[in-house]
Amino acid sequence: MPKRFTENDPHSYYEWIKNWDEAKIIQYCADEFGDSSDTFIQCSLEQVREIKKWAETLYTDESPQSIFAIHTVFTDIIWKAFYCSGNSSLSFANFHELLITPTNIQTIKKITKGFEYIKNGKIDFLKDGKLFAQISESSSLFFKIFYDFYLKEEEIYSSRLRDSEKDFSIKIWTTDNQEYGPELEDFIEKLLFVSSTKTGLNFRRYFFEEIEKGIGENNTYEVGINKLECELTPIRFFNLSNHTTSPRLKYLTFYQAIEFFYLDDKSLVISEKIKSLQDNNGNIDVSSVTELSKTLYNYSSEISNLKIVIEKRLNIPKLLEWLNTEDDTNSFLSSNPHYTFVTALDTNSERTLIDSLSNRIYKIRCSITHSKKGHNQTSLEPFIDDSFIQLEIPLIMYVSQNIINNSFEIG
Repeated sequence: MPKRFTENDPHSYYEWIKNWDEAKIIQYCADEFGDSSDTFIQCSLEQVREIKKWAETLYTDESPQSIFAIHTVFTDIIWKAFYCSGNSSLSFANFHELLITPTNIQTIKKITKGFEYIKNGKIDFLKDGKLFAQISESSSLFFKIFYDFYLKEEEIYSSRLRDSEKDFSIKIWTTDNQEYGPELEDFIEKLLFVSSTKTGLNFRRYFFEEIEKGIGENNTYEVGINKLECELTPIRFFNLSNHTTSPRLKYLTFYQAIEFFYLDDKSLVISEKIKSLQDNNGNIDVSSVTELSKTLYNYSSEISNLKIVIEKRLNIPKLLEWLNTEDDTNSFLSSNPHYTFVTALDTNSERTLIDSLSNRIYKIRCSITHSKKGHNQTSLEPFIDDSFIQLEIPLIMYVSQNIINNSFEIG
């Protein structure tokens, strides 16, 4: 439990417990235990009601005993249902704590001293001389609630999954008991910006993933390579995606790998058009100039260049096979009610698939790139829309890698 909270106002803490919403227990048990949740629900609801009665008694005391006493009867279900506000954040009463991580080695060295045995510094955020937020080592309560991401219980011993002493979190104390929500999310972004600009210490949010709990594999992979003749520029852009965890930056690097081929393919199409309009002597009739001008105009836009590259360099039958056989591709074939500007892939013909694929990729790219205020362009905002962009990564990654493979002698 964060020390500052216990010193300030235990009455507010008991007030918060008295108002626990029992629906949270029901929802947590249903999500966690499925068909066998009824027994857990009934047992947990009885515990919650007893804890509320105890909190009522403690609340009426003029000098209530330590809040640690009431924690002795808490089960893991109660901790998770009422204190966990996301897969890497906790929230209770007026206190909120979210996991963050340094973004570079300079930040680590400025706030962490030592090697095997370390001491962490902190950033205190003050208003009128009073502490209201802090970046520091994650709390013991955070470790307790997210225990299964730090230690894996074996039959005889425990395996350490990650070192809690090296984890940082941002902690916020609000003026009253407040549910964690979008307003606090926005506030955290502002604090991380202030940290970066005022102290030179750079952090980003970190989210646990279930795969972290897995033991992993030690497979041996063999890759036969007979030819490796290619230009490096699109490959460098493709490889750049491995240098970031941000889905929006990944998306743009894959797009840039595709974009590399625009000029060559556009020039080829125009050259072919010119040849088709020439007579046997290589001359172009005046009446054909209008048609040539129309061709030049049609291929002057970014999306038309994208369509040319996809049409010339992507194997559309193989793309269709991939869409029909791979898991998690159904979202590409249907409209998303939350992102109506994104075009669903139309597989009725190769032409409709090329057009819809180009439109989908281009619109997402523009929505990531542009953020002009008042501009008639849907913008995908950082963090808020990242989960949607993450779902789009497999599609543009497939398109990008296959355009590169089909363009050079690789394999």
